[in-house]
Amino acid sequence: MKDLSIRLRSLDQVNRFIRVVDRLDYRVALISDNSKVDGKALLGILSLDLTKPLSLRLDKAYKDPKGLEELKEFIV
Repeated sequence: MKDLSIRLRSLDQVNRFIRVVDRLDYRVALISDNSKVDGKALLGILSLDLTKPLSLRLDKAYKDPKGLEELKEFIV
């Protein structure tokens, strides 16, 4: 499991993020304050406070360097 800090500043960026994580074959979660949502679910992501950085939790990310490379634009 790997945790990263990310920012999603616009709806367009949220949509790009979802397209990237949908290609991953493992679970992705986003955490903001006390809320944890499926990182592949648009409505779940939009329910979070996007004005703050989010914690991105990736299962098995350490085995997928290509997936981490694709997420680079969102990492703060």
